[in-house]
Formats: sequence, C-alpha cells, structure tokens
Amino acid sequence: MPRTVLMIITSTGEVPVDVPTGEGPEIGFDWLSVAAPYWRLRGAGVEVGFASPLGGKPPGDAATAENGASGERFGAVEMFLGDEAAVTALSTSAPLHQIDPEAWDAVLIADGTGVPWDLYASEPLAALLSAATRRSAIIAAIGRGAAALAGLRDEEGRSFVAGRRVTTLADGDLDPATYPSGAEAPAARLDAAGALLQRAAEGDPPIVVEDGLLITGESGETAAEVALKLIDTLDARRLTG
Repeated sequence: MPRTVLMIITSTGEVPVDVPTGEGPEIGFDWLSVAAPYWRLRGAGVEVGFASPLGGKPPGDAATAENGASGERFGAVEMFLGDEAAVTALSTSAPLHQIDPEAWDAVLIADGTGVPWDLYASEPLAALLSAATRRSAIIAAIGRGAAALAGLRDEEGRSFVAGRRVTTLADGDLDPATYPSGAEAPAARLDAAGALLQRAAEGDPPIVVEDGLLITGESGETAAEVALKLIDTLDARRLTG
C-alpha cells in the first residue's frame, strides 16, 4: 500500500479584525511550505492529501510564492500552480472534522501567516493529532505550524511537546500586523508547553529538528528538508514493519 501524508493548511486569508478596506495585510498559507513538500513526497511515491479548518480552497499568502531576493516565483510553486491535479487537490481540501486519522501515516502542518488565527485553537485539529499520536503516526510541522502542537495532550493530560526538541519561527521573524493581538508567539507557546526549543545559530540557515516521530522545520525555507526527513522516517517504519 502507498504511504500517505495529510497536509494541514490554514483557512484564514485575511486578518479577522476591523481594518480600512485595502489596508489590512494579506495572510494565508505559506506557498513554499506546501509546494516543496508536495513535490518531494510525490516524487517518493507518497500519496498526499490536503485538509483545512473550513475545507475547500485555502488562501495562499502571495508574498510567500516568490523568492524575495530575486522576485521570481519559487520553482516548486511554479510547478504546483502548473499542475492541474495538484491545484485541484489543494482547492478541494477536506474539512478537518471529516478526516479519518486511520487513513494517514503522517500529518504535516504547513506554515503560514493565517495559521495562528485558526489552527492554534482548532478543536478538530487537536482531535486529529491526538488520534494520530495514539496510533504512532508521524507528526511534522513547518514554521508557525509547530506551535499548533503546543496544546496537544495525551490521555493522561501530559503535553505532547514537553521535553521534546522542537523548532519554530523566532519572535523577531513575525510581522505583528499578521498576528492575533495579545496571543503568544509560536516560540512562547511551545516554551510554555515544555518544549526544548532549538534554533539555528545567528547567520546560519534555518534548521530541521527530529525527535522520534516528531519533525519540525524552523521556517518555510526548510520545507523541502522537512519532507525528505519525513520520507526517511516513513521508509524506516516500512522496513521495520
């Protein structure tokens, strides 16, 4: 049977507060953290599905589709947008509350400026992740997505991330205009939950951290590497049966 990975994406495309028309920041999912893993996983023969809080077509953060240094669209994003099957799969994402956790070998939470507005407090996501961890599915997350794990607890009430090595965006990398007022930043959420936060040294590329069946990437730039680590873990589990 093919290996299966469910990608979780935010449904929030605009800051849900009163702002003058045309002045509110555009938010949504991080294009690179969706497109790069999609192609890595598909290239390895992995079946990829999409889910979001509301289902249907999730909003992409247009600014994340392009390489800021060159102004050109990332190759993985260009390929994704040019592939009818990929676009259709993303545009018809399943609502989180309809997902059968038994159908997926791994869950990958994508990064995005919309993530803190819906995924952090999503009860369907918490239920899905709880079911996934009980059956020892692999959990992966990129950037802000890792903080969606902060509220996850096992049947004894213990924090899923407590004592585990995890990485996420640094507070200084967040745009306050796209973040819920008064909410904890991703790193603060994970720290409060007892996670052992890891971060790249200043001037070094963002990192990917593995802790057993938990894989986290510091930012969207790590998306392809997160996917490769996920594939390695899927392969290792298949070999050990």
